[in-house]
Amino acid sequence: MFKHPTKDSKIFLSRWCWCLLWVVISLLTLFARLYYLQVKDHQFYLSLAQKNHLTLASLVAKRGLIYDRNGVLLADNQAIFRMDIIPRQTDGLKDTIQRLGHFIQLDAQQIQSFYKRVGKQAAFHKIPLKLRLENQEVAEFIVNQENFPGVYLSSSLTRHYRYDDALAHIIGYVQSGVGKSGLEKRLNAWLRGKNGLKQTENNATGKMLHTQVHTLPTAGYDVYLSIDVKLQAFIHRIMKGLQGAVVVMNPRNGDILALVSHPSYHANPFVQGIDSNTLNMLQKRSDRPLFNRALNGQFPLGSLVKPFEAIVALDQDVIDVESTIYDPGYFQLPNSKHIYHDWNPRGHGWVNIRKALTESSDTFFYTVGTKLGINRLSCGLEKFGFGQATGMQFMQESAGLLPKRNWKQAALGEAWYPGDTVNTSIGQGYFLVTPLQLAYATSILANRGERITPRLILKMQSAEGQWYTQDIQKRDPLILKDRDTWETVIHALQAVISHPHGTGHRFGRVPYSIAAKTGTVQVVGRTYKWKLSDTLPKHLQNHSLLIAFSPTNKPKIVVATIIEHAPRAISITRCVMDYYLLGKSCL
Repeated sequence: MFKHPTKDSKIFLSRWCWCLLWVVISLLTLFARLYYLQVKDHQFYLSLAQKNHLTLASLVAKRGLIYDRNGVLLADNQAIFRMDIIPRQTDGLKDTIQRLGHFIQLDAQQIQSFYKRVGKQAAFHKIPLKLRLENQEVAEFIVNQENFPGVYLSSSLTRHYRYDDALAHIIGYVQSGVGKSGLEKRLNAWLRGKNGLKQTENNATGKMLHTQVHTLPTAGYDVYLSIDVKLQAFIHRIMKGLQGAVVVMNPRNGDILALVSHPSYHANPFVQGIDSNTLNMLQKRSDRPLFNRALNGQFPLGSLVKPFEAIVALDQDVIDVESTIYDPGYFQLPNSKHIYHDWNPRGHGWVNIRKALTESSDTFFYTVGTKLGINRLSCGLEKFGFGQATGMQFMQESAGLLPKRNWKQAALGEAWYPGDTVNTSIGQGYFLVTPLQLAYATSILANRGERITPRLILKMQSAEGQWYTQDIQKRDPLILKDRDTWETVIHALQAVISHPHGTGHRFGRVPYSIAAKTGTVQVVGRTYKWKLSDTLPKHLQNHSLLIAFSPTNKPKIVVATIIEHAPRAISITRCVMDYYLLGKSCL
């Protein structure tokens, strides 16, 4: 083969120039990229590098504890243990999990979830295998821990309720550190405390090298309730098999000693997250265990309105203590053929205010209510707190409904009729109250006009020892023209229990003085009830109600009881009174 030096030289020079050009272009591109990374976007990539190097994490504060009025612990924080694995530190991942399974109960879902995380996280990261271990599992692992390199236990605090279902409607529950219902929700800002902050230094593979605490967490406030948990738990037990509510209040300072809604639910399962099937079952139950009847149940008050109506009528001079009417067992408005029946179809004969309250004459109060008229009647009842929230702090309560002429026009677009006043005068029709409202109204009667707002929280204490105290909240007293009006009505209410014809005579003899008023609320019409007699289904049977206070001269306790579809209000209230005043249990 013949060579051409000149031609070969040109080819070599051309190739060299192209190579040089590519080298220059590559260097320029590299320098441009370096400038872009180190100058233009220097701060952005520096931040990313620091995030890979340093990690900030919260130190969760200890949630404040909840106590009853006597210092009995109701809601605390319990340690739970979880098991984590650092894959790179184990002798063999599959073998480790297999050996752990000999004393740690693991299901297929937990193992599958663990392996999914292994593929997504760095080899030196802790990956959870089981989130909550039983005490026996913890004990057995600790004994064998040296045989499981790379397997670690870590602890955290979770909420625990010691009187689970007895207090569920009051305290509520926590999920993921946040209050979801009850006082846990309403006092969440006080209970949760302030989280701390720690900084962790990691190497390029994600392995932890050093941890430094920047800010220590501050525990939340401890809370002391007005509730007497022994009384609360006792009432919860005697309400077994019943639906209803019982509110117990100290009228001298407004302390709520018991606030029972039955049936209830267990709060502890909600803390870790209750499964959807169980939740749906609770929500669909006909007896509504999740519903707080004591605060949000709105019931017709029936004959319980009569003592308050009597005070309004006496104070308005519509009647006096000697006024009498004849009760034939029914009432008719002038120029009307409609008959309003008394609960006793034979009537009560000649009746004054004392006998009307003792025997609960409907006809007497039909007459009194009609003479008062709805404007004066509703205005007078409003002073006892009907138709409005009691003002008790930190809980959400319903306002009930005190019917008025303008309310009916605005809400229903209908005029107010005389028959509406007749129904209102015996606590029927549109009239609705909550058990808490009944207790508050009864406390005003027991206190002879002194009005003290109910309170559920006594005090709160911070981690530093600072106290927040909820003072007794007094409102302007209800002053009557004649103070003897209070005694007239209270003496009649004593006869409700002590007189043989009193509607509460089944209460029985007791060694303490007591004033009370019974009530019955019809769920269906009277005619339907009479037709079915004893065959009436339970959910259509009447509600029974009772308000009471004792002792009558210097009251220590007010009880408001509503039992749905059962005539048990008297017996339940008797049990409560005996337990609180005598230390005697009916169980």
